[in-house]
Amino acid sequence: MPRVFGPLRQRHPALTLELWEDTTDALLERLRRRQLDAALIATPVAEGDLTEQPLFQEDFLAALPPDHALAGGHQVDETALSPDLLVLADGHCLRDQALAACARPDPGGWSLRATSLETLLNMVAAGYGTTLVPALAAETHAGRTDVAFRPVRPSRADSGRLVRLVSRPTFARRPALDALAALIRTVGPAGPPAFRASNRRP
Repeated sequence: MPRVFGPLRQRHPALTLELWEDTTDALLERLRRRQLDAALIATPVAEGDLTEQPLFQEDFLAALPPDHALAGGHQVDETALSPDLLVLADGHCLRDQALAACARPDPGGWSLRATSLETLLNMVAAGYGTTLVPALAAETHAGRTDVAFRPVRPSRADSGRLVRLVSRPTFARRPALDALAALIRTVGPAGPPAFRASNRRP
């Protein structure tokens, strides 16, 4: 979303946003209760009571301690992260996506689980393990020197994740959501070359 705020205010200055961050299930529940107008999520909606607008396909980047053996290359196999993969706590869609990408079963009793991406990256920086992060999220942390970000070599044809805008079919201000979706499609695609290059070792 950081890429969206500036252009959105320039193009639609009268549009007022109230942002709410939560797990996917919590956002969808608030949406169904009419407590939210729309939600940005990265997993399909199982029930047919909501409308999805596909926005963009987002790649994952590997997040590694700078001295990790895999940090010396320009690309990392997703499954190579499996032995020391760190994940978010239950309820976060990124948790399930990272486990699936790395062909890792649910860790069950793992003792290290983060409740936010910031905490997850701090754990990586401290040497507790590695993880996968969405490319746009990694972009906001590109200046960190205590975490090495590397593009990943996908293990599956459907690697990555599809980001979508979800709303109620009966939402009255549909043109506003369509305008938001169009803007996000313009500024949102993941993995800009400048970011990837800036995180490679010389």
